[in-house]
Amino acid sequence: MMTAQQFDGILSAVGKANLGEREWVITGGEPTLWPMLREAIERLHQTRPQAGVRVVSNGFGRTLKAYGAADVIQITDYGAINRLDYYRLKKQGKRRVRIQNAVHWDWDMKDQSALPGHCGCTGLSFVGEKVWCCAMAAAAETPDCIDLDEDLKLFAKFTEPHYQELCKSCLVNRKNRKAPKPVLQISLWEGRSVILG
Repeated sequence: MMTAQQFDGILSAVGKANLGEREWVITGGEPTLWPMLREAIERLHQTRPQAGVRVVSNGFGRTLKAYGAADVIQITDYGAINRLDYYRLKKQGKRRVRIQNAVHWDWDMKDQSALPGHCGCTGLSFVGEKVWCCAMAAAAETPDCIDLDEDLKLFAKFTEPHYQELCKSCLVNRKNRKAPKPVLQISLWEGRSVILG
């Protein structure tokens, strides 16, 4: 889990690089489990007022209070598993609460002809003391990252995600995915996962 010192380091590095960011996206795991979430959002509004703050969450059992002053609360669509949580939050937060595209896609993983990618990722991804060019590269812990104290502006310029092998199988690459396939439910029955669709 990100420490206060790591968060301060990110703010400092981004401030020095003057990236002109329009939005900060806080994701996880589940970001509402981060004890500093509300404080971090307040600090982002104070130190980077030109940029909005979006929190990507599953919404399970959460109230609007958990998201503090986030400009956008984006709930990942897990179908029936968290649909009621989304509706409850939407009722509380109105336009602030949005639902993300379903996580299940009708997509041929063998078709790698879609490159170069049309990336739907959020941009630089900070994890601990490292920076990756996208969240998928960070999640996969690819070697193409830099230390937080290196030149972020130069790194951002030369690390467009479409060069990565990872893009060939990435769901965030809009050219790789088709329209969402209806998924009825993912159920657990005696410990076994059953996908109905």
